[in-house]
Amino acid sequence: REARADADAMLADAKARADRMVAEATAHADGLVGDARAESADLLDRSRREAESTTARARAESDRLVEQANIIYDRTITEARQEQQRMLSESEVVRIADEEASRIRDAAHAESDRRREECDAYIDDKMARFEEFLGSTIRTVSRGREELHGVTPAGRREAPGRRGAREGDHYGDGYGDY
Repeated sequence: REARADADAMLADAKARADRMVAEATAHADGLVGDARAESADLLDRSRREAESTTARARAESDRLVEQANIIYDRTITEARQEQQRMLSESEVVRIADEEASRIRDAAHAESDRRREECDAYIDDKMARFEEFLGSTIRTVSRGREELHGVTPAGRREAPGRRGAREGDHYGDGYGDY
């Protein structure tokens, strides 16, 4: 009986110890699970905040990049329009310069033609006078030869006093014109 009582006491003690150990293990496990849950909640909270922060920074960077791209786009468009205007202006200047050059060239040709016509008229007039002078000179030379040979234009002889022309006599030789 005593052995049974000792065995029951030992069994009760072992059971109590086992129950206590199970309770301690359960409490310890519950504490670990609670700590793990708290740490997991903290980690999840930090991850969410970090994700939100990263997302906000990414959005801000994206907005900044879009704004920069828009500024560059606007500046490029403005520069392209200015270049287009400059090129149009240059082509307009070239067109105007070509028109002015053409007008000046046409005026120069017209002036050249006018002067050539004036020069031709002047030379023709001088040559006509020279022709008259030469004709008159030839007639004078011819008369002089006839007088020298004693022949008159109608086959008559002139009076001997006429042969030696006096100074100042004028026979229509045209020298007075020159």
